[in-house]
Amino acid sequence: MQSPGFALLNGTIWTGDNRIPQAEAFASLNGKITAIGTTEEIQSLCNRNTTIFDARQRLVLPGFIDGHTHFVMGGFSLTTLDLTGIISREEFITALQKHHKQLPPEIWLTGIGWDNSRWTPSELPHRVWIDEIIPDRPVYLIRQDMHTSVANSRALECAGITETTPNPDGGIIDRDSHTGIPTGILRDSAMILIERVIPKPDINASLYAIKSACAECARFGITSIHDITLMYHIAHLEKAAQEKWFTVRVLMRLPLTEWETARKLKTHFSANPDLLTIGGLKAYTDGSLGSSTAWFLEPYSDNPASSGVPNEIMFPEGNLLRLAADADKAGFSLSIHAIGDRANREVLNIFKQILHMNGYRDRRWRIEHAQHIHPDDFIQFHTLNVIASMQPYHCIDDARWCEQRIGSERCNTAYAFKTFSENGVRLVFGSDWTVAPLNPISGIDAAVNRIPIDAEKPWHSEQRITVEQTVKAYTAEPAYAAFEEHCKGSLTIGKYADCVVLSENIFNINPETIKTVRVCATIFNGNVVYEDS
Repeated sequence: MQSPGFALLNGTIWTGDNRIPQAEAFASLNGKITAIGTTEEIQSLCNRNTTIFDARQRLVLPGFIDGHTHFVMGGFSLTTLDLTGIISREEFITALQKHHKQLPPEIWLTGIGWDNSRWTPSELPHRVWIDEIIPDRPVYLIRQDMHTSVANSRALECAGITETTPNPDGGIIDRDSHTGIPTGILRDSAMILIERVIPKPDINASLYAIKSACAECARFGITSIHDITLMYHIAHLEKAAQEKWFTVRVLMRLPLTEWETARKLKTHFSANPDLLTIGGLKAYTDGSLGSSTAWFLEPYSDNPASSGVPNEIMFPEGNLLRLAADADKAGFSLSIHAIGDRANREVLNIFKQILHMNGYRDRRWRIEHAQHIHPDDFIQFHTLNVIASMQPYHCIDDARWCEQRIGSERCNTAYAFKTFSENGVRLVFGSDWTVAPLNPISGIDAAVNRIPIDAEKPWHSEQRITVEQTVKAYTAEPAYAAFEEHCKGSLTIGKYADCVVLSENIFNINPETIKTVRVCATIFNGNVVYEDS
């Protein structure tokens, strides 16, 4: 047997493999695990050329797989204005002024992360706020949930948005109730009116953003991601995958509306398949709860005139079914965003129709978010083998105001991790970065404890799940969802040597202290790519 190139010793390894559930050490060669067992057994295989990592008895898990990211945008968010944590209009204005002074005059000022629900008072920002300090530069700022944005007058002008511009299908342009002039707030597909005129970043800017995103993944123990990939990102990701600093495996999910282009691309896609693959197609059916655009069966409790906004892809009636059925027939796996109970039911019905139209095969369909489910629909997830691809951090974030939006009864089946599990539905967890923090430890804490931000007691504690269930939702389950269970998701001979070393054993400590656990090291392809100093 050839000596390993890398060996991890003295670990408390949770393998995720039922055949060998626990171990102390593993060895790898050329990025794949070649042996796993006791430290003594693995040490005997090593020679002077083997790189040794001493885990010092700390917990070792398979590398985290984030089931839902906006990866390239996340990289750009690390280099653009971050409005996360802003709690007032004054702080919002101050942050804009500071960033404005640092930019060359010809560049748009863009940012992400503002959340008016955290402000006092919780008013929406207005274009006039920005106009008063930045009248000439276009400014475009995306809300934390990425379903609402605010633009100044200059940006609205660049996009040709005026008081006569109609609301696009699946979107809303907020207007002054007296004058009809846009306030600067754009919801869902109305955001596209501005986004299509913002200059696209060049390859160098994208590579820098992707490199930053890779480093951020390594910092949090993430070795694979399932990305929501735009078509123009593909060439940039292909270029990045040739660089030594590219230390994350990316499963790209392309827009469903581009399925024919995606089919042609997949036929001759030649990037390194260990690093970059086309994994399916993504579509939206509604917006978000925070923006009051999630689509419900009944009206919002705080706005009886609205039940939410179906996405533009739902128009004309039957359009999503047609696109999804054609893409399914072409062999693509489908991931469809649905947050409100009406949106989830619509997607389940579409999947059911496709099954009758195209026949049975192993599809591994996913509903992204699956946040608010009518009690009658959990069994349909199981019957259709639909995966609930969820982001636990959204639960502890939305819990602060969820009941105000939709009332207490509908909250009984909101973020229903336990109910899904009890109904035999597979759970895949992720972050939705940049909508929520990338750190999987934050997601594990949210799923296990369900304690809302700035609160002390759990919210709907009956929906909590165990640490082991949650870890599987960040490892084995996303590997399964991607048809990649043969090469990742557990520390097993023949699979990638991707793992994360944690500061504490999250299976043994007080669950409420999970949020304090740190990533001590990330190992990718049998190489240490992050180590906490």
